[in-house]
Amino acid sequence: MTLPPKTPSFGALLLANAKVLLGVTLFMTLAFFLWRGIAALFPEIAWLQGPLG
Repeated sequence: MTLPPKTPSFGALLLANAKVLLGVTLFMTLAFFLWRGIAALFPEIAWLQGPLG
């Protein structure tokens, strides 16, 4: 006899989604600053910055 799978609570789902969003936000922030640093080191690609530069 197998037990039915437990469904996660709303709070657990909310926490999991918040962790995913935090991870994505950190990754995007890191990628942004890495790109800005590379553009500062190599000015010949600064045109790729567009209006940000």
